[in-house]
Amino acid sequence: MKVLIADMVQEDPTKRPTMDEVVARFSEIRNKPSMWKLRSRLVRKKEILPVKVWRTVGHWYRTAGYVLSRKAAIPDPT
Repeated sequence: MKVLIADMVQEDPTKRPTMDEVVARFSEIRNKPSMWKLRSRLVRKKEILPVKVWRTVGHWYRTAGYVLSRKAAIPDPT
């Protein structure tokens, strides 16, 4: 994603990708990560064990609900 953004904000407009190229590259980036990677929880570096367990259980509960209801990890605008 960083490479795409860097290309889009170049000083010289002629070096920037067209919107069609941006959409195609974004679609490739969007489809790469697995469903489980997209649903993984962000964990703080210094999270103490009881808090980590509490948040992990809540995360798994919500994730199970999303998976069972077949909600996409990334909403599809189409």
